[in-house]
Amino acid sequence: MSATSYSASHIPHGALKEYMKPPQLIGMQTLDRKAFDVSVPILSAAVEASKIGKLRPHPALKNCTLDLPKIKMIVDSPEGDKGIKYFRLHVSEENQLPEETRGVIAAETKGLRRETVHLGYDNWNTSEILAAVLPTTESDDIPSSFTSTGHIAHMNLREEWLPYRHLIGEVILDKNPGLRTVVNKLDTIHAQYRYFDMEVIAGDKDYITTLNESSCSFTFDFSRVYWNSRLHHEHERLISLFPPNSLVADVMAGVGPFAVPAAKRGSYVLGNDLNPESVKWMRENRVKNHVENNLRVFEQDGAAFIQSAALEAWRNPFKASAGPSKTEQRKQAKEARRERERRAKAAGTMSENPQAEGSTTAASKLLQTTVDAISNVTASLSLAASNLAGSATMSTSSATESGTSANIDSTTSQPSAIAVAAASASASSSAFAPSPVPDPPRIIQHFIMNLPDSALTFLGAYRGCFTLLLTDDDFVNQYGADIATSTSDGSAVTEPGRKNRLEMPLVHVYCFTREVEREKAEPDILARATQYLEYTLTPQSEGYNLHLVRSVAPNKDMYCLTFRLPKQVAFAPLPSSNC
Repeated sequence: MSATSYSASHIPHGALKEYMKPPQLIGMQTLDRKAFDVSVPILSAAVEASKIGKLRPHPALKNCTLDLPKIKMIVDSPEGDKGIKYFRLHVSEENQLPEETRGVIAAETKGLRRETVHLGYDNWNTSEILAAVLPTTESDDIPSSFTSTGHIAHMNLREEWLPYRHLIGEVILDKNPGLRTVVNKLDTIHAQYRYFDMEVIAGDKDYITTLNESSCSFTFDFSRVYWNSRLHHEHERLISLFPPNSLVADVMAGVGPFAVPAAKRGSYVLGNDLNPESVKWMRENRVKNHVENNLRVFEQDGAAFIQSAALEAWRNPFKASAGPSKTEQRKQAKEARRERERRAKAAGTMSENPQAEGSTTAASKLLQTTVDAISNVTASLSLAASNLAGSATMSTSSATESGTSANIDSTTSQPSAIAVAAASASASSSAFAPSPVPDPPRIIQHFIMNLPDSALTFLGAYRGCFTLLLTDDDFVNQYGADIATSTSDGSAVTEPGRKNRLEMPLVHVYCFTREVEREKAEPDILARATQYLEYTLTPQSEGYNLHLVRSVAPNKDMYCLTFRLPKQVAFAPLPSSNC
């Protein structure tokens, strides 16, 4: 007997089409939730509970099951029949069902029952509710999207939606239980501190918010500082460029989205902002995240900070800290161990002699044992260093450094028995010895300028920003009084005989461009940067990188331009009044 063939082409959802969307209440400005209540007549098949598993996937029923938002398809019998379930169908009359579906229902169920289901405001999502009440526009762009900043939803409503802003805010609040406040950004921008004015359109008038980002906790007054949650990935990208023990100057630091995580990961950071409110909360976040030793906070104009930061970092160096937290240290040790495992595995497969495969595998395992032992020692020393931070400077070399340089024969990639014994002895003798904490650098390695609307205009402040270092005897003794003076052809000169090389910092400056094609955006950004820096920047400039951060609006993109600060700029002569 051949299998019965069932048609899946008939989709009876048209029978309840009028109930697939909420009632149309165009023009509503005061939210009336009960206006969305509606009763829907449907048919349900009474089915023995034991047969539900068989009928649910049945091809004759697949396209006929109830499909209304947040309404269960299978429920207990409303009449209290023991062992009976109601299998709800997406029709209100039996003749709306395909013939094969009626046949299955007649053969496998106890017949059809009439039922009424109730839909209301809670059954519809944000976009569906707003589409039902707001007038249509040319773009049909329903304003249901927002940016979440802690408990605050931040919206940018177009003028046409402003009469409905309070209703929109209430719907956003209703449909997102984690929110307590909905604000709409106004057109006015604080001229000096660059934050937006805003209006509460629903919920509590509470602008003090707390959120987590980059494994840090941030608290701030959203109405008086600048914060953009959409830059989370960019914060992570840039911070990842700073290895522990880096020295970073954040020129427009805000409340610390770059500065605090960088400090927590072991960098030393000079964080500056002109806005007193931002400075207040950056100090608060420094304490909350336990990075007081690694983050100094300044309240200066960006140009003045650029001019003074290099001398500040040199003459007032940071005190050495233990670096990243214990959790971060474990994470870094784990990643390092995985990399060594990968290399050890690769070394174990390099033998070209099949007969030597067994010995190579054994050597690989022995090598793995060795690197694991060394890795454990490294982790132990890192944790010990954390616990002993602040003690006198220590000169004892770490066990890892003392025992690994000659442990592995470079020809065979196999560790010797002496190497294994040395690693074991080093581990046992140094398990409780503190690892030396490296001295913090005194030369800034990175400048961050995250004020995309105007950061390029501050590039002129880098002219001569290192020049005052030449008045410091200690700096002159290390790098030479004549370092980076300009010759007639514009090239940099270092005093003969000096062994120390001064590596200039990378500058990471954020900016906007109206050019949406990279081929046009790049020359536009470079031309403006060259103009303000008074030094020609090209894609061939040292340290050059141009990273597209995000599209902010139609015909407006945000980029991060990175370049190494030229010595000719940093050591340019200062006016006599500044010397």
